[in-house]
Amino acid sequence: MRSVALDEFRKTDAVLQDQDIDFYFTEISSSAYNFEVRFRIKFKQQTDYLEAMNETIVRIHDRFEKESISLAYNVTTLDFGVKGGVNRFDEKMKAGGQ
Repeated sequence: MRSVALDEFRKTDAVLQDQDIDFYFTEISSSAYNFEVRFRIKFKQQTDYLEAMNETIVRIHDRFEKESISLAYNVTTLDFGVKGGVNRFDEKMKAGGQ
């Protein structure tokens, strides 16, 4: 994950390649490894920063998909088959849809 992300930062035109690119894992949560990357860009106006961030995020997303690095999502399971401790599928069916 780290090497893939850093590789994509190195391919971004706006990133100053003669400066260090710092990568830090900041947290392991229930569904993700969070990280922070610090880098320097060719900066003349505010939109330069936004364009560099946009390009690197899109690059990392696309590369993670290509490398089969998946982002975890929280899963919520709803079970509609149990009501009051009785499995609705085990109850006898009543005629007439009642």
